[in-house]
Amino acid sequence: MAAKLPQDCLRQILAECHVNDVPLYNYLFVNWSWCECVTPLIWQKPFERKDGTVFREEKSFQFIRTLITCLPDDSKEFLHENDIQLPHNNRKIQTFDYPAFIQKLEPQRLRWATREWIDRLAQTSPTTTPIIDENKQLLNRKNFILLQEILKLLIRRGKRLSKFVLSETSTAYDDGVNIPFYLLPNAQTFMEQLRLLVCVFPHEVPDSTFYSLAQSATNIEAFDISVRDESEGLIQLIRNQRGIKELTLSGDRLNHKFDEALKAHTPTITHIECFETLSISPDTLIQCRNLRVLNLYCKIPENTFIILGNAQFPFLTKLDIQLRNKLDLERLSRIIQTTTGRMKVLKLHWDTFDPENTYTLIKAIGDYCPRIVELVIPIKSEDASGLAFLLSKCCHIRSIMLISKADIVQDGEQLVIAIADNASAALRSCIICGRWNYTPEVWQTFCERQQSNSPPIRISLIDKIKLSPEITKILRDYTKSGRNILSTVETPQHVPSVLSDIFDSTRKLKVRKIRPLTIGTTGHNPTE
Repeated sequence: MAAKLPQDCLRQILAECHVNDVPLYNYLFVNWSWCECVTPLIWQKPFERKDGTVFREEKSFQFIRTLITCLPDDSKEFLHENDIQLPHNNRKIQTFDYPAFIQKLEPQRLRWATREWIDRLAQTSPTTTPIIDENKQLLNRKNFILLQEILKLLIRRGKRLSKFVLSETSTAYDDGVNIPFYLLPNAQTFMEQLRLLVCVFPHEVPDSTFYSLAQSATNIEAFDISVRDESEGLIQLIRNQRGIKELTLSGDRLNHKFDEALKAHTPTITHIECFETLSISPDTLIQCRNLRVLNLYCKIPENTFIILGNAQFPFLTKLDIQLRNKLDLERLSRIIQTTTGRMKVLKLHWDTFDPENTYTLIKAIGDYCPRIVELVIPIKSEDASGLAFLLSKCCHIRSIMLISKADIVQDGEQLVIAIADNASAALRSCIICGRWNYTPEVWQTFCERQQSNSPPIRISLIDKIKLSPEITKILRDYTKSGRNILSTVETPQHVPSVLSDIFDSTRKLKVRKIRPLTIGTTGHNPTE
């Protein structure tokens, strides 16, 4: 008799597949146990875009059909009275409470999905004139009614709803008539359980909407917003929260009123991401003493590092910086010294040539970051001894990326020796970027030493100068022998696949806001 996988294990495995965008629909038909595990995952975010920017009409149509069958009888009767066609199985009792699985409410995408339902049925119904002849205002009115009824359903039965995406057209249909969202039945209860608010263009949302949210939505823990313009309603919403934990901010300038409102929440803020420019003042930032994650993908004022150099972040576990201006490694080293050994991820990318004080940074990492797991740092040929010290002290490093943007060709032999002699058994991936010069002998020595490692370190060379045929042969011979030491990266088209294996956490970031990192052969700009 075949062993049966416990449902908790199966649920966790399928959840991991779902996170990595593995299609789960066919798993519904394996058996009842699999169906029970897969259905809630599929219905977490039914209208989420996962195929680039293309709206998935067919799947959205199917989701709307299911939601209509979940509507109460009075709502179905109301739709029928307004000549909105119902599914043939609309009286069927549903196997699951599908609305209860939904965690994210985005009225705009829901509006697109209901419009797809209305348009498609208008084209196929024998009792209705084709869409090109039907009055557009009538179609808009039908969409308005259907959207309103489904919103009522989700707000009433969405037990897991905690994320709300707000935009100008979130509660409006095509001719501009708005649904008074905050007046819908049970909307106040929904607002009270709201934990994450996404609003990319708050200046396009009426202040009345923010003020209505501010009355009931006082438990929001995470904001993903643009602060390009001052919105009094949004600022009031920020002030009314009991304790904000996570901030994802984008904007082209500092909003001082917004910044002042955030100061009341600095004791509870643990996660900050900034895009385009620093949307929170350095003075406010240094007050976030409980900060765990700091991601800066932006241009920052020149005095920021001076202020941050005196900050203390004892609980910081991740520092990810992709700056459009110069890094100040000396003051970054001071921040690292205050982390009390909790740092696990440190990634530094920059646009200009190699910064100064690289050895100071490397030494600080070795002294104060024994738990570091992922590392992206600038390096020079004279930093080989510092790298050896770092690798000997940080025994948990799984992946490391060493970057040089110097114009001159540097001696890379000591770097290779430092990695071969000092890397712990945990190190699995190492990328070396820049203009480096090696001899065949040093790589022959490195590969011979890797024979005792199982598995060996995977070395990826992203060079702006071509490797010699002798080195290439040495590395390829060991790769063919099954050691899988080299991922050959002499041309830029290989770069994305290598980086995706090493820095999985980058996939969770908003790609549209990340500035590409220029690596590879001169004249190419492969993205990260």
